[in-house]
Amino acid sequence: MTEDNVDRRAQGMTEGHADRRTKEMTEGHADRRAQGVTGEYVDRRAQGGTGGHVDRRAEEMAKEKIVGILGGMGPEATVELMTRIINRTPAGRDSDHIRCVVDQNAKVPNRIRSIAGQIPSAGVVLADMAQRLERYGVDFLCMPCNTAHYYLPDIRKATTLPFIDMITCTTEEVLKHYPNEKKVAIASTVPTRDTLLYKDHFAEVGIEAVHPSAAIQEKLLGIISSVKAGDMSLEIRNELRDIMDEMREGDLRVVVIACTELSVVCPHGEGIVDALDCLVDEILRRAKGIEV
Repeated sequence: MTEDNVDRRAQGMTEGHADRRTKEMTEGHADRRAQGVTGEYVDRRAQGGTGGHVDRRAEEMAKEKIVGILGGMGPEATVELMTRIINRTPAGRDSDHIRCVVDQNAKVPNRIRSIAGQIPSAGVVLADMAQRLERYGVDFLCMPCNTAHYYLPDIRKATTLPFIDMITCTTEEVLKHYPNEKKVAIASTVPTRDTLLYKDHFAEVGIEAVHPSAAIQEKLLGIISSVKAGDMSLEIRNELRDIMDEMREGDLRVVVIACTELSVVCPHGEGIVDALDCLVDEILRRAKGIEV
C-alpha cells in the first residue's frame, strides 16, 4: 500500500469515525434533552398547575345542581327561558354554564281546553314528563308556563323532586321590590285568571291581583296567539307596551307579566315584573348559589 493510499485510508476512517461519534452524541444528547426537559416539564405541569385547577373545577361542577325543565308550552317561551339562563350566568367557558335537561314537549294537551274539561287532563302528561326528568338525574324541576301551574299538584304527586313554583317566585319579587303596593295588574291567559292562580297567591300576602277588562284581555290573547305563531315583530311589542300603559292607569303602578308568551315580547323597566325573569333568578340561586 502506498503512502498516498495510507493517508486516504486514515483520513476516511477518521472522518467516518468522527461522523458516527457526532451522530451518536447528537442523538443521545437530543434523547436525553427530550426525556429530561420535556418529561420534567410535563410532570411539573401535571403536578403544579393543571392538576390542581382541574380538581377545583371538578369539585365546583359537582356542587352545581342539574335543572329539569318541563317545556314546550309554548316552545318559544321555553327557548326564551334557556336564553335568559345563558345570558345571566357568569361564564368564561362552556363548563361555567348551568346544566339543563329540557323536555321540549309541544304535545302537552292544550291547557285552555284541558282546564275547561273539553279534552283529557294535561296533568297526566306533565306528571310523566317530571318522572322522566327525575330518572334522568336532575336535581329540581321548573316549568316556564304560568297556566300549566294549575297542574302543579299532579306533578308533585308524581315525583319527590323540588319544584320551583314560578307564581310564588313572582309574588315574592313584587313584595321585595314594591313592598308598599296593595294592588298589581296581571297580564295573563284567561285560564290563569279563572283558576285564580295569581289572585290566591297575592291574597295570601295582602295584595289584590287585578285582571284587565274583557277588551284588554282579548288584546292580550291576540298577542299570545301571535307569538305562538312566530310573530315577535316590533308591531307586536309596541302593542303590548301600549296595553301595559293602559293597565297601569289610576292606582295600579305595577304590571305582572304572567304569561311566558308575553314575556318573549314584553319591555323591561320600572313597574314591570316578568314571571319568567323571576323563574330565572331562582334557577340561578338553586343551581349555582348566585344571588341576583
